[in-house]
Amino acid sequence: KDVCEKLKRKHVGNKWVSLFRRGIAASYPVYLGLPPANVEHVASIFQGDKADRYVVDYSHAKACFDKQLRLDAT
Repeated sequence: KDVCEKLKRKHVGNKWVSLFRRGIAASYPVYLGLPPANVEHVASIFQGDKADRYVVDYSHAKACFDKQLRLDAT
């Protein structure tokens, strides 16, 4: 709260922090050689919501992972 008061802002952060968070969540599968996840920012403090909320979809990465497991098993 002290930081917000000193910055004269309601919340600490900005849209770039939100983009950074999306990038981090999207990149997790890439470390396994899979395609990035799809990340949607569905609620934003900076647009009046109480908190930032993200929907992370790893289904494409999981499908590729499952396919690779099947190929490795043969």
